[in-house]
Amino acid sequence: MKKHTLLQITTRSFLIILVVVLIPWTVLFYFQIRSAIYHTVDEYLDNRKFEIIRETTHNPALLNIYSGRKTDFELKPVASQEAASIKDKHSDTQVFEPLEQELEPYRKLETTFSHANQPYKLTIFASLTDSRKLLSILLRGVIILFTTLMVVLLIINRLVLQRVWRPFHATLQKIHSYRLDSDASVVFEDTRIHEFSELHEALSQWMSQAHQTYQQQKQFTENASHELQTPLAIARNQIELLIEDPLLSTSQANSLQLVEQSLSRMSRLNKTLLLLAKIDNKQFPVIEAVDVVSLTRRLLDELSEVTSYKELTIQVEVSGVMIVAMNPDLAEIFFGNLIRNAIFHNIRQGYLNISFNSHQFHIENSGIAYHQDPVRLFERFAKGSETVSSGLGLSLVQSIGKLYGFTIQYTVRESTHQIDVSL
Repeated sequence: MKKHTLLQITTRSFLIILVVVLIPWTVLFYFQIRSAIYHTVDEYLDNRKFEIIRETTHNPALLNIYSGRKTDFELKPVASQEAASIKDKHSDTQVFEPLEQELEPYRKLETTFSHANQPYKLTIFASLTDSRKLLSILLRGVIILFTTLMVVLLIINRLVLQRVWRPFHATLQKIHSYRLDSDASVVFEDTRIHEFSELHEALSQWMSQAHQTYQQQKQFTENASHELQTPLAIARNQIELLIEDPLLSTSQANSLQLVEQSLSRMSRLNKTLLLLAKIDNKQFPVIEAVDVVSLTRRLLDELSEVTSYKELTIQVEVSGVMIVAMNPDLAEIFFGNLIRNAIFHNIRQGYLNISFNSHQFHIENSGIAYHQDPVRLFERFAKGSETVSSGLGLSLVQSIGKLYGFTIQYTVRESTHQIDVSL
């Protein structure tokens, strides 16, 4: 769904209201002016009718003189039956103008009167050319006026709204730049708008609580890292010393070795969980430009013994330079886990293909067929095969990817596994 700013929505709503109000008003204004003009012309026709009838009544000889078509009227005798059917009627018509050589708009009045028991039909004409020109000029003027008024009102409305919403945008900018790991408190600017003042107060309380919770989690993570790793290390050292005791039987030494392996796995699991907590709390502020191609080649060199043991065919295709701005330690964990996952879960004499371009990392490997949703493999402690891994490798990948806004897509087609990372 396309997003719109508050300013755009309010401006659009204001524009719609203006259009809904002004367009009907303009149409109404046009017809009111037109009606007024027609009323004036019709009054002129009525007055002209009375003038002609009065002149012919006082001077009957004019009936013969006026008979036929004159400049602005036409007079002719008619039968009584025809005269009875004619009522005073104003209507529009067109008259051919010899000078202009075209039809011009006219208003006419048809009426009858009698003299010496002889009915006469009188048709009076009034040109509408000047009136329509005036109406056209008025209409254009009104449209220009309303358009100018609309533009001015929109500009004023936009300027007013920008001023009204300025504290909101300043608040939004402070929220975007706010960091939980920063001890600096956020100070919002004073505003006369009551709702914004309430918003600032609520945000200040929320940020204070969030920062306090973050500090508590950070302190817990640091304490857990120290308090758990130390006894685990001591226990592993003591077991290693016991294993070297010559008085131990073979079965006892094997049992102690299993305990040492469990403690080692517990230590690794603890470190991984603490790392996940640090990633979720965004405790990796250092960002550098990481060359992913060079990092990948180094990781493959470090894992060369494993790939040789599994007799894997490895192909690396570079289509462009891939430089990513992220924490270098997290970059090594992110791409290292992807590569190790593709190697350790590969089959013997399988293959591993890695390709790059400027914005996408693609890794494909052979492996065991997986018939469930690949998204489940990103869940914590999820495993695609029976291995001694912690099941947190891809969960780490997902957490780091989420931290930096990467898009990760895992696809499984029979025994082929593909992961695409869009940076």
